[in-house]
Amino acid sequence: MARQILIRRIQNGLFALNMIKAGQKTAILITEQKYIGKNTGVPRSLAKLTGKDNHISLLFLEKQPNNQQADYIWQTNGPSRPAP
Repeated sequence: MARQILIRRIQNGLFALNMIKAGQKTAILITEQKYIGKNTGVPRSLAKLTGKDNHISLLFLEKQPNNQQADYIWQTNGPSRPAP
């Protein structure tokens, strides 16, 4: 388990470094839900690397959120799927 946590932190840091390296005032990272946590994901890495906490996270979900660490949550109904 500790190995997976270390790998996730390295991935978060690499995403953050590449966003900083882009040198833009505004950067958008489109990624899986597991990388957007304010206290555990890429926003945390960005804050540690830049010393600024001016990042916004937006989560798109098809179901009711449960304790998400995002600034904004956009809930959709998702596509209709036929019964199997």
